Amino acid sequence: MSRLASALASALASLSDLATGQVVETRESSTCKPAMGSNDGAMDSNDGAMESNDGAMESNGGAMESNAGAMESNDGAMESNDGAMESNDGAMESNDGAMESNDSAMESNDGAIESNDGAMESSNGCDCC
Repeated sequence: MSRLASALASALASLSDLATGQVVETRESSTCKPAMGSNDGAMDSNDGAMESNDGAMESNGGAMESNAGAMESNDGAMESNDGAMESNDGAMESNDGAMESNDSAMESNDGAIESNDGAMESSNGCDCC
């Protein structure tokens, strides 16, 4: 009961002061300023966090550009490899053609040797030589 009586007495005194025009600092007004300072600190912290996020987004943008460049470079390398493989295929076909030409030349040489052998046999049987 004494708490209730004390609270009522304090409230009546405040009302009395207000009625007479006196300004009284209450507990609420004294705690308002530190709360506003705390809010200012929180807003500063949020500003810092937003700047940090902006930096992170810029960094991510740079990383994405770097990845795009790497992909283009890889595409170029793959195209170069394709060209090299086509060139190798052409060289192998050329080698196949050269081997076939060599085979034909060897067959032609074999035919010439047989022809020479036949000519020598024919000339051995001739009395007029």
